Amino acid sequence: MDRRNVPLFASPRCSAPIRRTRRRWAAALMLVLALLAAGCTNDTPPMAVPVVAPNAPVSPSPSVPSPTVASPPPTPVLGTPVHKIRGPLHTVGAQIVDEGNHPVRLISIGINGLQKGSGTPATEPQPYSGCFGWRPLEQAAYRQIPSWGFNSIRLQITWANLEPTRPGKRRDGTPVHHWNRPYLAEVDRIVDGFASRGVGVILEMNQVRWSPAFHHIPLPSGGKLCGTGMPTWLYPPDLGIDSLAPVERDFFADKGKVQESFVDAWRFLARRYAKEPMFIGADILNEPYDILVTTYPGGTDVLPADLRLREFYERVGSAIHDVDPDLLLIFEDNHSKRTSRWSVVGRPDLPNEVFSLHWYPETWDAPEGLARLKRYVARAKGWDLPMWIGEFNAFRYTSHFSHQATWASDLRKFLAYAKQNDIGWTITSYGSGQILQPGSDQPKPDILPILSAGF
Repeated sequence: MDRRNVPLFASPRCSAPIRRTRRRWAAALMLVLALLAAGCTNDTPPMAVPVVAPNAPVSPSPSVPSPTVASPPPTPVLGTPVHKIRGPLHTVGAQIVDEGNHPVRLISIGINGLQKGSGTPATEPQPYSGCFGWRPLEQAAYRQIPSWGFNSIRLQITWANLEPTRPGKRRDGTPVHHWNRPYLAEVDRIVDGFASRGVGVILEMNQVRWSPAFHHIPLPSGGKLCGTGMPTWLYPPDLGIDSLAPVERDFFADKGKVQESFVDAWRFLARRYAKEPMFIGADILNEPYDILVTTYPGGTDVLPADLRLREFYERVGSAIHDVDPDLLLIFEDNHSKRTSRWSVVGRPDLPNEVFSLHWYPETWDAPEGLARLKRYVARAKGWDLPMWIGEFNAFRYTSHFSHQATWASDLRKFLAYAKQNDIGWTITSYGSGQILQPGSDQPKPDILPILSAGF
């Protein structure tokens, strides 16, 4: 049947059904409806319906533009996982990937020694008796670490060593920074030394007990600790433990706009190494949640919302990204036993962000072992972020502490779990009594074969 010859209406009655047709009938349809309406309201006989040729031109009706809705970019198809890092990395959901979108887990080893002191190397007298200055990395590390198979290092540095002298000011009020050239020369040597050997470099801005201005801080073990991290020129001399909580609170409240100088330090580092493709990540600040997990005088009432770590990470991370958009931006979180809350309130809004934690269980089956790790895994997956353990001492085997006889079997269990859940990790650390035997440049027995089986 040729549907073009079927009448629009089956009956001239008012209740006759109306059938929709193609756009070219639109004008004729409007005319017909007007005629029928006239016939239904009068007693006159219905008028004949004019026939419109099927191909008659129809005046176009004005079109209404539909709103433009941006489509989300398609999720890249990921390749097979790789171990070797060959240049900049980025994130796709919960994966860290290379430029070919091959997933990469960060299998790292910590490099310490550059975090100590307030500007002067260990070979020179220190401002505080009993505290140590920064020291260069042993030459053997450049040979051993690549040969052991680690694809990245986590290098601890500090603002206190990077800028031991207070910045000056120009006439327009902009700061004049005085960067520590001997210190930078050693950082350069480490970055270049590992990059040239195919090992990625992650810089970590370190703090432990906040600043060298805090020295001889008593420890639960009975010893004393010299702080690392923030420059001593920020604080009056000889601060005690009673001042730790107040100065940390002031920093995260940005009193005196101190965070801008911290951001400047990160901008300087990002710019300095921006052309090095094996500079792959910035660990924004080591354990900024310190006063949320440690009981300090005057700090027991501090809650996560008071520190606003999410906003801090976003501010610093965005500044780093503006200088070097290829870097992974690593933020650390902790579920505090003191507050029973997460330290970071809400996921930071950053590109290429990586969720990080520090994990120091004595055994796999202890409450601080698998059970605690699962809580972090759930948080990372809930935020759809890659997860990287920034510090882990192989159940105390790569530390100066005593360890359980189960360390090796526990380590194998962890490595299998990490591989299954796409978790990267960092063994702490390179040095005597840590991954090396005390007083030796040789690794502790059995540690490397077990670790490499979990790469």
